[in-house]
Order: sequence, then structure tokens, then C-alpha cells
Amino acid sequence: MSTAETKPASPAASVPATQSLSIAYNEKEDRLLLTLSAKDVRLRLLLTRRLAGGLINALADLLAKTSPGAQQASQDVRESMVLFEHHDAVQAAARRNAATGAQPKVDATAPPKLLPPVLLAAVDIGRKGERFTLVFKGPQQALASFLASRHELHQVLDMLRSKTVSAGWALSIDAGWLDAGAAKLRMN
Repeated sequence: MSTAETKPASPAASVPATQSLSIAYNEKEDRLLLTLSAKDVRLRLLLTRRLAGGLINALADLLAKTSPGAQQASQDVRESMVLFEHHDAVQAAARRNAATGAQPKVDATAPPKLLPPVLLAAVDIGRKGERFTLVFKGPQQALASFLASRHELHQVLDMLRSKTVSAGWALSIDAGWLDAGAAKLRMN
């Protein structure tokens, strides 16, 4: 597998569950660097443009298809409902973190042990109820999993999209609501 796929959530017993995720751009490698932190280890994964585009599209599609507000809305306003939910999730996290001084789950400080970077080969996305699981896979095996609420998944999508834009990657984004939201945000 070389792209992001949406699958039913399944337990990944041998895959370490991580508590936080951060994303940075590695200019030397021209890749995104995802850092997944667990209790005593920090795993770094290199994400290619192709996989980043696939992951952004898969997350945007999943969030649109599973949006409670969009499912109840008429066809002509569904994308606006998803965009509103996305902005609400991102802004709520920013307000909460500013008020408490807390670091968000998707941008926490790193634990002590730092592992060398691994090239990411695939990301499986699962859903169980209101929670989503991202399983990050290397060339040979699953490396880590990240459990996220709907709001946290919106934050991950926002970070991915933001980092790819700032890296100058002209990715093809299928979700019209996500591109429309980015254009509106830049104008303000």
C-alpha cells in the first residue's frame, strides 16, 4: 500500500499507541516530518508529497461523509456545513489552548527517547463510533497508531494542509470545501 486508505477500525495490538502528533516541514528532504509521541518514545516519520495528498484527501472525504451536520443538511449546503465544522474544531482548540496555556494533543512536547526517521509507506484510517484511528505503516509493518476525536482529526487535517501549503506543494485536493476554506482564511 502506498496511499492513505479508510478502513473499519481494528485493534492494533502490537502497534504502539501514541498520545500526540506534530508536523513539520523538512526542507532538506522535501518531506513532511510527522512526530508521534508516546510515554517514553518519539517516533519520526517522513511523509512524501504523494502520500500527503492522499492523506489530506482521505481525511477530508471521511470528515465530510461522517459529518452529523452535513448528513442532515440539503445537498447544496453540505460542503459549507463541513467547512463550518472544520473551522469550529480548529478555532475551539486554539481558544482552549490559549486560555489554559496547554499544549494541544496534536502538538505536544516530546518525550525523551528519539528514534531515527522512517519513511512512511501508508496510513490506514479507521472509525469506531465517534473516534478515529490513524495507523502509520512503514515499508514492512505498522509503526504506530494515533486515536483522535473528530475535532482532533480536523486539527490533524488542518496541520497537514497548512504545512503542505507553506512547503509550496501544489497538491491536488478533491474536497472543494477544504480549498474554499483555505482561500477564505487567507483573505481575512
